Amino acid sequence: MIDQSRDNRNVELSESNSHNSEPLGDGLGWASRITGVALMMVLPGIGGTWLDERLGTGFWGPLGFILGMTGSLTWLVQLANQNVKKIKKKSPPSGS
Repeated sequence: MIDQSRDNRNVELSESNSHNSEPLGDGLGWASRITGVALMMVLPGIGGTWLDERLGTGFWGPLGFILGMTGSLTWLVQLANQNVKKIKKKSPPSGS
């Protein structure tokens, strides 16, 4: 009888620990996604500026920033749509 109650407490503790670690994992996942979006915004412009200096042109930098901004905003909208779909799947249907 004592062993069974100890097992039940262990199950409860492991379930509560798994619920506590989930927000941390979600937060780290979102931090990495946002870092990726930020890098996608900036790196093409930096690369274009470097090309402009090497080639003596003046259009690769601005073009890189424009393309980087467009691509990153598209990616950000896709991430938001995926998150909305996940939330809709988790929430129970409303109504009586």
